[in-house]
Amino acid sequence: MPLVEVAVSLYCSDPGKIFAQKSSYDSDSSPLTVASKKVLVPDDQGEGASSLTDELESPSTISDDPQVIHDVESEEMEDDTKIEVEEQESVPKELSTPLNRKISTEKSEAKPRTIPPPGIGQKIYEIDPSLLDFRQHLDYRYAQYKRMREEIDKYEGGLEVFSRGYEKLGFVRSEMGITYREWAPGAKSAALIGDFNNWNPNADIMNRNEFGVWEIFLPNNADGSPAIPHGSRVKIRMETPSGIKDSIPAWIKFSVQAPGEIPYNGIYYDPPEEVFLVHASNNVLDGLNMFDGTDGHYFHTGSRGHHSVWDSRLFNYGSWEVLRYLLSNARWWLEEYKFDGYRFDGVTSMMYIHHGLQVGFTGNYNEYFGYATDVDAVVYLMLVNDMIHGLYPEAVTIGEDVSGMPTFCIPVQDGGVGFDYRLHMAIADKWIEILKKRDEDWKMGEIVHTLTNRRWMEKCVAYAESHDQALVGDKTIAFWLMDKDMYEFMALDRPSTALIDRGIALHKMIRLITMGLGGEGYLNFMGNEFGHPEWIDFPRGDQRLPNGVVIPGNGYSYDKCRRRFDLGDADYLRYRGMQEFDQAMQHVEEKYGFMTSEHTYISRKDEQDRVIVFERGNLVFVFNFHWNNSYFDYRVGCAKPGKYKIVLDSDDPLFGGFGRLDHNAEYFSFEGWYDDRPRSFMVYAPNRTAVVYALVEDEPKVVNDLELVEIPETVKPAAAEPVKESEPDEVSEPLDS
Repeated sequence: MPLVEVAVSLYCSDPGKIFAQKSSYDSDSSPLTVASKKVLVPDDQGEGASSLTDELESPSTISDDPQVIHDVESEEMEDDTKIEVEEQESVPKELSTPLNRKISTEKSEAKPRTIPPPGIGQKIYEIDPSLLDFRQHLDYRYAQYKRMREEIDKYEGGLEVFSRGYEKLGFVRSEMGITYREWAPGAKSAALIGDFNNWNPNADIMNRNEFGVWEIFLPNNADGSPAIPHGSRVKIRMETPSGIKDSIPAWIKFSVQAPGEIPYNGIYYDPPEEVFLVHASNNVLDGLNMFDGTDGHYFHTGSRGHHSVWDSRLFNYGSWEVLRYLLSNARWWLEEYKFDGYRFDGVTSMMYIHHGLQVGFTGNYNEYFGYATDVDAVVYLMLVNDMIHGLYPEAVTIGEDVSGMPTFCIPVQDGGVGFDYRLHMAIADKWIEILKKRDEDWKMGEIVHTLTNRRWMEKCVAYAESHDQALVGDKTIAFWLMDKDMYEFMALDRPSTALIDRGIALHKMIRLITMGLGGEGYLNFMGNEFGHPEWIDFPRGDQRLPNGVVIPGNGYSYDKCRRRFDLGDADYLRYRGMQEFDQAMQHVEEKYGFMTSEHTYISRKDEQDRVIVFERGNLVFVFNFHWNNSYFDYRVGCAKPGKYKIVLDSDDPLFGGFGRLDHNAEYFSFEGWYDDRPRSFMVYAPNRTAVVYALVEDEPKVVNDLELVEIPETVKPAAAEPVKESEPDEVSEPLDS
């Protein structure tokens, strides 16, 4: 499942009245007082300007500071035509010729896309009857979502149109010229400045309509070239309550930063469309913070609008224009860059007025559906998921929520928030906690509980580690396991050490059991697939806190600002075997599809033997975490009769193992209940090894008597690996899954 991780930290909304406050959009003002499609453009607009009610032409604009204007005509070039980007003084001819194609032509050829209408939002009560006790809150939440959909349909022509705000706001290129619009209701005056007019604030004065939208139309030059050449730096100068302010256009699609300088410059980019980012930092110079000189433009005012820990601003999700901006941002990347989907970062911080700070979620439903819940923010998440899945059914949305919000991964039409997956964040933290303990203190039940602790019918993405563990101040799993030995003993032409052997074995087991039990999706952090040894540290200088404390930097070093992917490809290093195991693990999942199977059953979590056995799909997973004991004739339960074979063995020499298992062996099931399973078969379970057995369904053979089972001869372990031949307890307490 290819993912693009976009850290869109979209934070909170208004305080809550009953059930986390009524939407802030429920104000005394009429719903018509929004910068809607019908009322945004003044009637006295210039004849050549591109009206919002006109058939829009291919927009072209970009960036985050000074915007660079691009000629839309470049989108129509023949395949053999190259786009050349030169210095501003030398603008290529092909970038200055008139626009020769309308977006309307392109749209007429494309199949129209529609977003399904809201459902009734009641299926959540069938999925989880416990939610019935909170029906008043959940029905209110769904009613707010449904009302927003209806009003967007009424005043904007639907969510599909509403989420194309980048075709109305920012820079819009037409055959006649360029229209620039910006929503800045707090500004007293505004002008477009940039390289194209020598930064003259009196040259291109903008007009304001009654909804706070500033606008200017710049007709083409006499030769048909755009008034703003491609690559020009642009900004909007505003007279605000806090003074004169030059800002990067909020809807800019491309911005640049000169080396060694802090401010960004918006660039008018015309070959492709504008590129814009959600920038919610406290940066007043370059971001949205106090964009029009007021504290509550895109964000909540006062303390409600500031995140005390992250030093960032919090969006007002009840604002009509904020919704337009955020929904359009999500739409644009999918439309223009064909993203596979989004990972929404820090969702907990936006779904609750307390942002999850100093709150320990216990799973009690009162923690999710009460006064602390920000309904506006949750409704926004429902809208954005609705829009993404309606227009791009193949797109994937993943939410990072530490609270465990029920209904998070249930479709919007069924009453849920609408994410496809949630990140199973507890797993990585648990592995780091376990790795700090001795092997003798690892608890099988604790591992199983953490991996399987997720909501029914809500899919999770599991991962053993992520950037949180790999950043400076922490260690990768491989480094926790092997430490400094990784610097000297990972070459195959050098003798290994006990620490290296242990680390490689456990690293493979940790990854496989995380994939096997942790969820319906699996995420590799860069380098995790081969056991990257070192941390990540971005170039940074010393930071002085308000209290005078100085946090040392790293001298802007790039030494750890990289990933050594060459390590996994080097056939003379042990990393190669760890990478081969990851590839084999992915291949088994692709072939058998066990992560999406509805059948999961944990039959053994033996604290004495340190063995975990579970079924997923038609596969049986056997993990022996014991540091010393290997078990011959080890009996494992199974559901289906027939012959089983080994399809993945972490002890394979190809993966840096000892080769103690015979991959040609066949394992036949026999009848009789064991570990709460109707059948079982016998295996050899070497220490610190994970083995996956697959049912060979086309060659069933059942043995009814245990004494008739012929156990295949197994390879003896290496001398350095002490083996204890022991019989497991006859009865093991099963754990239902």
